[in-house]
Amino acid sequence: MKISINDILIDNDIYPRTRKSQQTIDQYVEALRAGAQFPSIECQRISIDGTEQIIILDGLHRWEAYKKAQPELGENSDFSQIEAHFWKDEVLDKKENLNLLRLRSAALNSQHGDRMTNADYQSLAEKIARDDPDHKLSSETIAKEWGLRPRTVRDWVQSIRAKQKAKRDRIIFKLSMLGWSTREIAEVVGIDYSNISRVLQNGEIAKMQQAISDWLSQGKTVEEAAEKLEIDATLAWAIHLCGKSDIERLADLGVSLKLYDDWSFQGCDARLGISYPGRIPGQLVINTLYYYTVPGDLVIDPMAGGGTVVDACLLMGRKCYAYDIEPVRKDIKKHNIEASLPPGSDECNLMFIDPPYWSMLDEQYSDESVSSKTLDDFNKWLEKLASDCYVTLKPGAKLAFLIQNQTEKNIPEGKYYLDHVFTAQKNFVDAGFKMVRRINCPLSTETFTPQREAKMKGIKITERSEIEGIALARYYPKRLKRLHYWDEFSRDLYQFKKYYDVALIEKLAKGLAEVLRATGRTFDIATHPPPSRARLYYPCSHLAQIVSTELDLDLLDCLRWAGGKGESQKKRVGRMKLARLYEAVECTSDLSGLDILLLDDICTTGITLSKCQEALKFAGAESCFSAVLGWTVSEDKSGFKRAF
Repeated sequence: MKISINDILIDNDIYPRTRKSQQTIDQYVEALRAGAQFPSIECQRISIDGTEQIIILDGLHRWEAYKKAQPELGENSDFSQIEAHFWKDEVLDKKENLNLLRLRSAALNSQHGDRMTNADYQSLAEKIARDDPDHKLSSETIAKEWGLRPRTVRDWVQSIRAKQKAKRDRIIFKLSMLGWSTREIAEVVGIDYSNISRVLQNGEIAKMQQAISDWLSQGKTVEEAAEKLEIDATLAWAIHLCGKSDIERLADLGVSLKLYDDWSFQGCDARLGISYPGRIPGQLVINTLYYYTVPGDLVIDPMAGGGTVVDACLLMGRKCYAYDIEPVRKDIKKHNIEASLPPGSDECNLMFIDPPYWSMLDEQYSDESVSSKTLDDFNKWLEKLASDCYVTLKPGAKLAFLIQNQTEKNIPEGKYYLDHVFTAQKNFVDAGFKMVRRINCPLSTETFTPQREAKMKGIKITERSEIEGIALARYYPKRLKRLHYWDEFSRDLYQFKKYYDVALIEKLAKGLAEVLRATGRTFDIATHPPPSRARLYYPCSHLAQIVSTELDLDLLDCLRWAGGKGESQKKRVGRMKLARLYEAVECTSDLSGLDILLLDDICTTGITLSKCQEALKFAGAESCFSAVLGWTVSEDKSGFKRAF
């Protein structure tokens, strides 16, 4: 077969020779002029990102000789085309067949003509090893193809293979810490599952944990230790945190625990997830794990994106399986949530779903993403997802669903925004879920581009009835808090507090005790001290006494107001807004290792509960939860009613 010499290309990533011999080319040119006939060269059709090319595998010097001889005799000479044949008839994808093409080209070039140098062989062997992390091509296979000794090839690639093995072992450690089975890990790393156990039992994790500890004792950081050990920082942190409690993990990580339903974070933590469209702050996931799971619980993330939930689970000691329609990491499996919920959903303790917010970032996702659907189809998908989750999740399992209202792009005519939050909440409640908590996650200005920030500052709210306050809070985190309207229960509760209806508080306290009993957890009970010693009856104290008696739990008398004797409750609350921990409330007991339940009858601003929780944790409490009978609200100047 004749092929135009201008249609043939050389791919230096595949062709093994680093240099060509000009002397050999000149000799071939003279032979062509004398009428010599050369054997056909070997080529291959390959595809690079959909573009087809013909590359040379063997016969570089012959091809160069034809190219040099052609100008002397013109385009129509016999030298404008060269005799050639193809290695494979089909078109080969370069990315998938790169090392096979390299192996073939080097094998041909080692058999005739100018021999390849040892430097050529070594350079190509190193390329093959670097692009073969799963060790599909052994040193013996390469050596046999090239006619070399296996030991020679092993020496060339030894350091590369050692680094690859270490990297593979790190993946094994990480997946094992996430609760994956040896067979599941074996499928990812490409080795027999029996070898996984040997890797996990070689004591490497303990050695790394000790090395990190030693490094930190020298005043270094975990990140510096990770660089020294040649592992990623997230894995180094996970190893360092092994065996620690949730509170200790949060303290070491520097992640703040949010006490209200307003979770705002300044940017994304680099240790949690990789850059990905719609990436969320991993600190938000960590808070979710703290409140709604315990160490060892199984978390499922069916729309994992950049792996933020995976990394958060790793650092918090939770098991995790993550899935995505287009996985970008080895710890994320391929699965399309439109077809079904992923495997393991029926066994999880928490499912964390962070879907695309319809079409807001549709150009950054694949065509198969739910973001490419019409609005009606997207809402139908949300409804089906809610139903599937309720049917699949086991009793007692939690579901965290994160979504944002759409205030720009593809807004239907006559609407100011699309209330995805309300739609999703309605779908899940209608499916049978019980709403436990609705948390506002306002965007910080650090997550805005300058253009986006300028645009949002230009928005004027002129029709309050048309705009949901919960949506406004995402764009004005410094000016608006989470909005909460009066309900009948809170109004009745306010009345009993005002008139000291002892019978009502006893009824409500016993109801609260039943709710707490259903959780199956054991606490020590605490409540904040009365605002005035002159008050003869204090509902909070009565509430705590009834609950502790009903549940047979210890009631602690450990909280005291710090300073400010004789001042009114209004002045004390105002002081607490500005006070530091020890200037507001103090705890008089050592609470090391205790789980505390802080009780209050009614919550207006949440400041008292916040300061009491801080004091309890400062006194060593292992964990601190709050339970209130109801929320009241207050009016702000804009006319909105709020509780925060």
